Amino acid sequence: MGNDDANVAGGDVFHRLQHVLAFVLDIDAGTAEPGTRLVDLPDWSSLTFAVLLVGIQKRFGLTLEPKQAISARTAGGLARLIEDRLSRSGRA
Repeated sequence: MGNDDANVAGGDVFHRLQHVLAFVLDIDAGTAEPGTRLVDLPDWSSLTFAVLLVGIQKRFGLTLEPKQAISARTAGGLARLIEDRLSRSGRA
C-alpha cells in the first residue's frame, strides 16, 4: 500500500465507498482495500459498474462520468476522486 493508499484508507469517504461497493457487489465491506483494482472485485462487470455509479450518486450526491470513474482504477483512487469532487463542491 503506497502513501496515497494509506492516507485514503483511514478516510470517511473510503469507508462510505466500501459500504457502497459491499452493497452493489454483495461482498464484505473489507474486501475492497484501497489498492484493490476495481476490475478485480468479485463479479465485476459493466452492469455492476453502472450500478456502482448510481450508488455513488445516491450516497455522495455526485454524478461521476464513467470514463473518469473507471480511470481511477482502484478503490482508493475512486475514493480520492470522490473526495476531490466533494471538496470542489464545498461538501468535503
